[in-house]
Formats: sequence, C-alpha cells, structure tokens
Amino acid sequence: MNEQVSNIEGQIAEQLTKLLGRVPNVNPVSLRRNMRIAGSEVDIDSVVEIGDRQHEILVEVKSDGSPSVLRRAASQLKSFRDSFPDGANVYLAVGAPYISDEGMEVCKEEQVGCLDVAGNCYLSFGGIHIEIKGNKNIQPAKRSSKFLFSPKSSRVIRVLLSDVNRWWQVQEIAGEAEISIGLVSRLKQKLLEEEFAVQQDRRVRVRSPKRLLDAWVENYRYKRNPLKEYYSFDDSAKAMERIARYCNQQNIPYGLGLFSAASRVAPHVRMNKAFVFVDANLDDVAKGLSFKPVSSGPNVVLLKPFDAGVLYKSRDIDGLRVVSDVQIYIDLKTYKGRGEEAADFLMEHSLEPSWRQSRNTGSAK
Repeated sequence: MNEQVSNIEGQIAEQLTKLLGRVPNVNPVSLRRNMRIAGSEVDIDSVVEIGDRQHEILVEVKSDGSPSVLRRAASQLKSFRDSFPDGANVYLAVGAPYISDEGMEVCKEEQVGCLDVAGNCYLSFGGIHIEIKGNKNIQPAKRSSKFLFSPKSSRVIRVLLSDVNRWWQVQEIAGEAEISIGLVSRLKQKLLEEEFAVQQDRRVRVRSPKRLLDAWVENYRYKRNPLKEYYSFDDSAKAMERIARYCNQQNIPYGLGLFSAASRVAPHVRMNKAFVFVDANLDDVAKGLSFKPVSSGPNVVLLKPFDAGVLYKSRDIDGLRVVSDVQIYIDLKTYKGRGEEAADFLMEHSLEPSWRQSRNTGSAK
C-alpha cells in the first residue's frame, strides 16, 4: 500500500472515531482497516451501537478529494451494499485529505457520507446528523492545481469567468486567451475532471464560478505581481489620476487594482494608498511622476502584471482604467489585513449578482 494513502487512512480513522465520540448514545464496537468484502477491499470498517441497534460504516479513502474522484468513490462503495442482507444498517462514506463544500454536495447527491483530515464532514445515519464545513485545506496544492492556475493557464479561467453562461469552444477560448489550442485542450480536460467545468456538444462552461475562483485563490498571491512602494506628495486620488494620465500619454497599459479598484466597484474598505498595475518598468514610471521610493509609509504601490491576463477585461470607470472584478477578488483575498473582508463584500455585491444575472438572461452562443 502507498505510504501516503496509509497515513491518510489512519487520520480518517481517527477523525471518524473523534466525530462519533462527540455524539451521545453512540458506542463504538469495532474499527478495522483494509477489510475484504464481496471480493473487494474497503479501507475502513467501523461498527457502532446506537441504542439497541448496530450500524456498520464503510469508508473508502482517497488521496484526492476532488468532486470527480468523490463521485467515482461513491459508485465503488455502492457495490458493497448488495453484499449485505436486506435490513442491514450499512452506511457508506468517502474519506480524503480535503473535501470542499462542492465535494460535500456531490456526496449528498450520491447519498453517501464524507469526512476529511481537516475536520469537515457530512455523516447522517441512525438518527444522527453531523455536518461541519469551513475548515481550511491543510494539504499543499496538488500539481494539477498548479497547472490549472499557472500564469498562462489562468487566462482560460479568466475567459470562462468573464461569461459564466456562455458555452465555449476550445478554439474560441484559445483565441480569446491568446494561447495555443493544445494547452486549452489539456486544461479543458483537467477542468472537467475536477468538475470545475461542464461539457455539452464539445463546448464547455464554468460549473460553479465561486468554487473555481476560490480554488484559484488557494494557488495565488497578489505579490506574484512584482511591486514597488513609493511616496507622493499628492493624495491617493490625485496620484491615481496622474498615473493614468502619464500611462495614457506613454501608451502604457495600466489598471487600478486591489482597494483602489474595489472602491469604484463595491465601496467597502477604503485605504489612503493608491494601488495601480502598470505594464512597464516601475522605477521609470515612478521617476517620470516624481514618486520617491520608500521602505515605509508609502502611499503609492505600483505593481507590474505577472501576466498579460491581469489586465484582461479591464474597463473604464469614471475616466480611469480598473481591472476586472475577478482580478480584484483574487488580489484582495490574498492581501493581509482587511483585504479578505473587502473581497467578500465584492463577492456578495458585485460578482455573485453579475453571475446570477448572466444565468437568468442567458448569453450562451
């Protein structure tokens, strides 16, 4: 047996024992690992007593808790049910290092329980119901996730999130994202496997915008964009106007970001600091505007986009270019301090309403 999987099994067994131990009138009878049932092996076989009845819990443990893997594991588990006599109290569950809210919904759809190493779970049998959500993923990102959210790959995510109701062909995505058809094809397959996207007539669209965006956040930091801090004698509003005017004169792509952008889309938390993405040498821009480099007390932060996709779907608001809501969200969500609070406000008041409107009006081609 793979040592990693064996360790996960041990942790899941501990979690199951701990969870059931918190419930009154649930008495453990036995817990065995790697049991043979109907010619197949089940990872955890736990028997508990509730009142005067025994219940057998069969857990299939996976090293990957993505929705597609959970769905396959649920199907695998269901084959065990026929091996028990009618009336037997058998409950099926899937274990994994981490199970997202969407993964938990998959398990509910498949009518099986689930639990993970982080402490999230859904268990419902014998009159007891335990549901815990929100514990963070304590495992490092998978290589597949890093592939999905690398600089060029993330352009595909941006395209899909730009119109959540549209069904996209591979060629259309490649043209919009300015990357190869081959890369888009590989990414499409991975998005389908992870159930981030759904397919119809060889076209794809995003399945759950928020789940996809939050998975991106797990693999992103706003400081991926090289940044430098400066001091300007102008206040932040005047500094942003001067940066915009300079960039327009020099034909430099730019866009307000982070709090400066959020204040124009969904005002919530204001900062006396200007955040601007500038696709040029930052020191040259600062010199042209007489900004002074500082190590403390800056009121201007210039960021160089880590990829051209950062400025994708930037738009004009009150005469200034502002990056997309998607870019604002992932940057704020990874900004220490009040960034996460501002990102959640943006999600509630801008992103989610726009997704609902898109679904309701229907913009599929």
